[in-house]
Amino acid sequence: MNDFLDQRKKQLEEFKKNVRKKTTTYEPIDIPDGLFIKCEQCGAAIYEKNLETNHMICPFCDAHFRVNAKKRLDLTIDHGSFKEINDDIDSVNPLNMPDYEDKLEKG
Repeated sequence: MNDFLDQRKKQLEEFKKNVRKKTTTYEPIDIPDGLFIKCEQCGAAIYEKNLETNHMICPFCDAHFRVNAKKRLDLTIDHGSFKEINDDIDSVNPLNMPDYEDKLEKG
């Protein structure tokens, strides 16, 4: 009986080594930037168009993505019903805050 168990263990080890060996190799493919967005909360890769269709909410964990002001207006009001006033006003730095101009360019 002991010989049978030892032989069976050897067969299982051999099976694990040879048959269950995972030797699948994947070649990396080039995915254009901006095609997928990674959810910071669950780590899922989400197709950008699907994310926009879902109003910038992760379909897997319901995390909300950041949305800029113009995009939020597009999501919340009817198309063509918003008229921006004073769109020609530029921001200035009257208090001479350091790096303020850089922050304006970023924002």
